Amino acid sequence: MDESIRTAETATAIDAAAMTAVAAEAADAININAIEVDVDQKEYYTPLVETVHHSAKEADDFWARLEAEAQAAAATPVLWTPAPKEERPYEERRAKLLDIISNRPSHRELLIRILSTCVEQKEFSRVEAEIQTFPEYEYAGQNPYRLISYLLDGEGLDLLEIGFDGLPLTDEIKTGLTEDEIDDLIDVYHLKTTALGNDILADLAPERRMRDLFSIFTDRTSFYTQIMELCREPRKFTDIEALFNGVDLSSIRTLHPESGLAIKPSVFVDNLEKAGAIAWNNGWTLTKEGSAYLKAMADSAVI
Repeated sequence: MDESIRTAETATAIDAAAMTAVAAEAADAININAIEVDVDQKEYYTPLVETVHHSAKEADDFWARLEAEAQAAAATPVLWTPAPKEERPYEERRAKLLDIISNRPSHRELLIRILSTCVEQKEFSRVEAEIQTFPEYEYAGQNPYRLISYLLDGEGLDLLEIGFDGLPLTDEIKTGLTEDEIDDLIDVYHLKTTALGNDILADLAPERRMRDLFSIFTDRTSFYTQIMELCREPRKFTDIEALFNGVDLSSIRTLHPESGLAIKPSVFVDNLEKAGAIAWNNGWTLTKEGSAYLKAMADSAVI
């Protein structure tokens, strides 16, 4: 006999014996009618049922009742009803979506790009394909579906069921139909950024983040712009560090001046990455938003 078959049969026998032993010890205390037993698992539960019911007729009656209930359930379609919408305060919903995006550093820019690309309603599969073209995706460690799910959970995206007429299936259309009937009406799924998602997009727009970054400590502006200019081509961190060779950074203000520690080049890189000015793409590389911001600064003679 094949060893895998022998092992499976042995395990089944042990399982059934264990079930019988447990049932025998607790027979007087068990209310079999309160146990959720699936009629499709009759063979597995038979030792328990036969132990608890003291006659074959009682056991047969138990299975007959379960089979009748299963047949009745199958014959009675469950009609769709809209799920009750939980109206949570806007600030609470906003905080949740911000937390989802901000607390995933390796996904932050990707999630923002997904919100941005879905401002225009798009087919789900098209969005998945677009995500794979984003430079940050190579290092995401998650598939597009998972990334989209984060934003659906945070109410940054809406998932729309689209019928064969190209229109969304509304609650009015679905009311009174079974889940199977609704499935038959769905052609594709679309994604669209919600009003909340658009608000977060405005808050986390790279242009806004860079403007905020540059305005906090104006004495860092030249260092930020030098790094951004250098990163028009992918650069290693050692290339960026070389910019600061011989530069005294002790006079640069920090958020914690009481520490007495001089700022390090890594802080500049970290701040620019958080602002969406540079991203890792086979080296630290200027983003298109970072490039646009440099141009805007030059055009307005800020630098």
